[in-house]
Amino acid sequence: MTVKSKNKLIANIIITAAVFALAVFYLTRSKIVTAESVAKISFLQYFAVFVFTVFGLVLYALVDFFVYRTFTREMPFGKCFLNTLSGNLGSNVTPYKSAHFPLMAYYRYTAGIKASEAVTGLIKCQIVYSITSFAVYLVLLVALLFAGSRIVFEGVSVPLWAVVAVGFTFHSVVLAAILVLSFCVPLQKRVLKLWGRLLLKLKKIDSEEEYLARKEEWFAAYRTEISYILKNFAKYLLPCFVYAVFMLVSGSVQYCAWLVFTGNAFSAGDMFAFYTLCLASAYVTNIVPVPGGVGTAEVLFSLVYSVVIPDPVIGSVLVLWRVGSYYIVTVLEAIIVPTVLFVNRRKYGERASDGSEKTENPEAMSQDGEEIKEKDE
Repeated sequence: MTVKSKNKLIANIIITAAVFALAVFYLTRSKIVTAESVAKISFLQYFAVFVFTVFGLVLYALVDFFVYRTFTREMPFGKCFLNTLSGNLGSNVTPYKSAHFPLMAYYRYTAGIKASEAVTGLIKCQIVYSITSFAVYLVLLVALLFAGSRIVFEGVSVPLWAVVAVGFTFHSVVLAAILVLSFCVPLQKRVLKLWGRLLLKLKKIDSEEEYLARKEEWFAAYRTEISYILKNFAKYLLPCFVYAVFMLVSGSVQYCAWLVFTGNAFSAGDMFAFYTLCLASAYVTNIVPVPGGVGTAEVLFSLVYSVVIPDPVIGSVLVLWRVGSYYIVTVLEAIIVPTVLFVNRRKYGERASDGSEKTENPEAMSQDGEEIKEKDE
């Protein structure tokens, strides 16, 4: 690790600790979270939220598993799940989720996945994510438009469709950009050239020519895989469906915490209200450079969810949600992922010493992965 990287890591730790301390001060000083509200939460309730969160990770891994199964048998479900845990850990411990793709790429590297299969799987999965996200947000937008559901926040009545419209617009732009840049080669070259020059001036890349060559190859692969998926879309209906379910599950963890703590009966209307509030808060936490939204997610929860959760229980639900879905999960991933990487690295070293074929370059893969990364919320 270079001196610059160490200083950046230390700065991130200090900023995260400071933000978390300020959040704790605000939440306790305003009596939102108290010793009594924390004491009301049982171990079984923490466990229930944790299980629901892991269920979401299982669904995400299943999507990758079904996609990889269309062209290789080198990514069984176990590897897909560990790959998902690696990416989730990278997202949880770095600003802007910047280590999501690099840590996944490093896991695949240590697990012996060939570069060609890793790239193909990554591109196919991104296409499935984009198509499904567009479809889910479109359905939600239309449904909420007809339902006319609204929430009152700080005295202002906000239609729920307006919140979903933000996510729909984002995913529409992402999908359109992928399609246009993949199939309109002249425009692709112009955009990449302008972007390459900017990155070179910012000293993010060393060679504009190498960058352009790598990106043109990447979009050529996108063009090939998009054409294949559209021609054989029946093969990808299952992963698309599972990803749609994953989107609903991952956006309903707060609602799960509310049900678990209060014991209220399930309500589809309440679930979608919580889901849209989850989207609204995610738009903010995703742009704040704090790992895992530490501190900011808690404060935003107390503000945003106050429209659906009464004051007497909002502190308990907040703590239950964050501890069960983030802090416990992150600690366990921080134990499991490094252990798996260490074991795989030893196996990989043994394969390398035997003269076997080297797998993907994690550094190159992470660079490409970061640039196509999109938010799942």
